[in-house]
Amino acid sequence: RVVVYPNPADDFVTIALDGVITDGADVRISDMLGRVVCRYRIAAGESSISCDVSSLAAGNYLVRIVSGDRVVIEKLIIEQK
Repeated sequence: RVVVYPNPADDFVTIALDGVITDGADVRISDMLGRVVCRYRIAAGESSISCDVSSLAAGNYLVRIVSGDRVVIEKLIIEQK
């Protein structure tokens, strides 16, 4: 299970996993056209990451988390301050 909060967000968003990742995980935030706008890495042994989304335009995005053969996609809404 993955939790993305706060959602909607305007400056930072936390991506929290339901357990510690043993192999690490790649995080990609994509706009609704499929363009990757941010990339992050959750290191092995960690369970969450804080991502700066302040430069993203207001709108809907998809957060894709890949760890080994497990893929989770969550929706993210960015609002202007």
